[in-house]
Amino acid sequence: AAAAAAGGGGVASPRLLDVYIPQALPLSPGEVLGCTSPIVSKDTHAVVFVADGTFHLESAMLQNTHVRLFLRYDPYTKTLQRASYPVSDIVSRRKQAVLQASRGATRWGIIQGILGRQGNPQIVQRIEAIIKGKGFDVVKIPVPEITPRLLAAFPKIDAWVQIACPRLSIDWGSEYTQKPLLTPYEAFVALNATAAEESTETASIPMDFYARRGGEWSNYYRRLRGGGRSRRRKKREQKQREKAELQDDD
Repeated sequence: AAAAAAGGGGVASPRLLDVYIPQALPLSPGEVLGCTSPIVSKDTHAVVFVADGTFHLESAMLQNTHVRLFLRYDPYTKTLQRASYPVSDIVSRRKQAVLQASRGATRWGIIQGILGRQGNPQIVQRIEAIIKGKGFDVVKIPVPEITPRLLAAFPKIDAWVQIACPRLSIDWGSEYTQKPLLTPYEAFVALNATAAEESTETASIPMDFYARRGGEWSNYYRRLRGGGRSRRRKKREQKQREKAELQDDD
């Protein structure tokens, strides 16, 4: 799946559209995953998504709630359609799940997905340390698949956090269990280990599970030590910031 964004300019401008391809490092320009999307500039008017499905497009919509128009171009049917997705309803449901977990959950279950590379053990360790640091009980369960039957087998668990596929919680969490089934990011918020992210107009859900910009809940997070990040990475990120600033100024 790939995305391109249009922003800046207007009808009176000689350039009807300023088009750019956003990037969420270390992914390729325009590349989007179901749990990882680039952040487009604040003055982006529309995003055109090239794909035959909607799952990855929904990731971009959850990340960029400030964009009012998402279009999906299907290269197989050669059709262009306006995309719709109940982002505000989903954000509201996820806020409620986080709030429920933060209000009295003392027995936590950590599910580590062992299918492929989903369940990063470092994320498991970071969340486990936070839970234990608050004096709460924690149970770790490595499984290849998360099912409602699995969750129902642990009735004493107050809140779950799954390190597998964030979209499982976001899209279907309430269908799996009445207990909070949180993503790693949501667990950090519920445990007061980070502040909830807000966009300028409405809340958004960070899609940064495999993005280098991600926080401690993501796969590429590295705690700064000694001299910090490498010079090469600092230069690359500086160039990315300068590029974003130029796009905002256009």
